Amino acid sequence: MTPEKIVENHKKYVLQSWSKQGNLNPIPVAKADGIYFYDFDGNRYTDMSSQLVNLNLGYGNKAIGDAIIGVKADMADHISSRKLESAFERTIYSYKKHWGGFKVDNMMFDMTPMFYDRLEVKKLILAVDDILLLESIYNENLKKLEVYDRDNGTDYMSFLRLYLKYDGSVQRVAQETFVHRNTINYQLAKIKRILGNNLKTFEERFKIILAFEVRDVL
Repeated sequence: MTPEKIVENHKKYVLQSWSKQGNLNPIPVAKADGIYFYDFDGNRYTDMSSQLVNLNLGYGNKAIGDAIIGVKADMADHISSRKLESAFERTIYSYKKHWGGFKVDNMMFDMTPMFYDRLEVKKLILAVDDILLLESIYNENLKKLEVYDRDNGTDYMSFLRLYLKYDGSVQRVAQETFVHRNTINYQLAKIKRILGNNLKTFEERFKIILAFEVRDVL
């Protein structure tokens, strides 16, 4: 497409922000790379606006392109060789192989990516190929509570997370939620009955913590 046709189409079809439409004189762009774009005469421009709106990672970011291509290739290979048990399995396989090495440098905003090598206990979960096993951990230890919340309009799941976060301290939970200790103890008793778990020993609590981690990944 010629530069003249690009300009014509832009004026005809694009509603450009922050500009009076009748006085537009857009620059036809031939290519772009990183923070720069180039016109058809080879002049290079520094793009000072897109980094604020839709291109924080730059034009033609190779890491993103390679990750997308890799995910598509892996999905195609695995679908052709065998029927995957779930979309989750495809996602995890591709994530571990490609997205785990993706790093974002020189970010202009405070956005913290979740790197595979920093996921702690989730790395163990991601390494498990038996999806049914992971689902059973969640189903046996936490699903009853989530179903109860859904059916009764409660939020015991969030309460239990907070209780485990503070290592079973009723006082800390009461301070955090501005709820009386007696109410906290009542809610805990209800949760214990629903789950069939007394939450007293390390093993009992660890089962719930692991189930939460599995749920986050699933």
